[in-house]
Amino acid sequence: MSFFDHIIHGIEVAGNKLPNPFVLFVMVWIFMIVLSQILAGVSAIDPASGETVVVEGMLNADGLEWVLKNMVKNYTKFSPLGTVLVMMIGLGVTTTSGLLNEAMKKLAKVPDRWLVFLVLFVGICGNIASGAASAIVPALAASLFYAAKKDPIFGLCIGFAGVTAGYTANLIPTGTDVLLAGVSTTALQLVNPEGTVSPLCNYFFMIASTIIIAAVASFVINKFMMKKYGKWDVKYENCQAAKELAEQKTLEDTVVNKGLRNALLATIIYWGALFLFVRSIIVTYIIPFMMFFFIAAGLAYGVTVKTIKNTNDFVKAMENGLKSCLSFLVIAFPIANAIEAFGHSNIASVVAIKLAEFCSGRGIVGLPLLIMLILITSLVNLFLVSSTSKWALLAPIFIPFMYYLGYSAEGAQVVYRIGDSCTNIITPLQPFIAMHLAVIRKYDADAGLGSIFSRTLPLSMTFFVTWVILLAIWYITGLPLGPGGIGFTL
Repeated sequence: MSFFDHIIHGIEVAGNKLPNPFVLFVMVWIFMIVLSQILAGVSAIDPASGETVVVEGMLNADGLEWVLKNMVKNYTKFSPLGTVLVMMIGLGVTTTSGLLNEAMKKLAKVPDRWLVFLVLFVGICGNIASGAASAIVPALAASLFYAAKKDPIFGLCIGFAGVTAGYTANLIPTGTDVLLAGVSTTALQLVNPEGTVSPLCNYFFMIASTIIIAAVASFVINKFMMKKYGKWDVKYENCQAAKELAEQKTLEDTVVNKGLRNALLATIIYWGALFLFVRSIIVTYIIPFMMFFFIAAGLAYGVTVKTIKNTNDFVKAMENGLKSCLSFLVIAFPIANAIEAFGHSNIASVVAIKLAEFCSGRGIVGLPLLIMLILITSLVNLFLVSSTSKWALLAPIFIPFMYYLGYSAEGAQVVYRIGDSCTNIITPLQPFIAMHLAVIRKYDADAGLGSIFSRTLPLSMTFFVTWVILLAIWYITGLPLGPGGIGFTL
């Protein structure tokens, strides 16, 4: 066993010895409160506003009152909560009807050399559905690998990497582009009142990222990881997922094919109607549109093959979807409150400012500066995983700081997007990690967080190195980041 294999094995063993995720996140929540009290009074000057940002201690009467006062609100406004609930209502129909399983069987017939690329590419492009993709793609990838007689846990990790570590890339503009550009414009106007940042400002770079990241990661997985992590284990033949599949009725191929054709027809009609009549609001309201799509496709298949015969079957299918995310609903409570405590205490703001001052004070410029800012973002991302919230925190620091050094806001945004993506798959604070853990335990009841992180760490490193090399090529050649010809420098 190589030195790196020892490290990965150690991560898996240590990770699986961690307490139940609910207990772990309660501990993180408590740690944030205690840490805020230890760092209380530590301050930094916000370079954008000139105001002093001070860490507020929360282990006192006022702090604990804030915790109690906002405990329920923090939970109910936790953005992944509504996304998961709404999406699982729709997915419950596609799963219970049997559509998901049969579709996975068809996809599993793709040649082995294309299987990993397919999962990664779909995952990366899946961010058009915003947080919905994080809830859907990894579980689908696990099912796809299971149907192909490959390790489903590794399949989930690959899907998780595509949709989460590749979160910011895509072939077409998404809601993320709009949100980030809005924050960037606000930050830029602190130093350039007339400045604006277009939602398409990083489009060229992100198109290249989608293809190159998927291709390089596929090569690394197939060449170096599949033999170790992708092998089929006979224990999966008697796992909970296998029992659930066994309970589904075996249907004739002609009936299944007819059901799949009707589901495809429903898909074409549904999305065709949306693009024809409400094209301008699809991205804005993608979550409910995705839920209705899964319901429509699931019903088209279920009614055809008679796995859904009446309204009672339909309602029960939606209930099954919600039952599958019960563990996530429990664990989301401490996660949401830990994240809000971290932001309320100002620890995140002070840490980000101090790190930015470190770069400026040592004259770090050019490519080393860009890489340093990626590392800063990646570090902050381990503790504050909300993309828009984190950019709202960092943009007023990064953009004015880089503007005065001669770098564009568009370049600052690209640097942020890379750092915001790569470490998403190695932080236990990832909002959907509890849901993924529940999925892999259907295949291996003894699996834990270590089972995920030991497989995603090499993928995180692959994404990071590939993106840094791509950024270096873009920076050195002076290629435009998007329409308009704007690159990294002003």
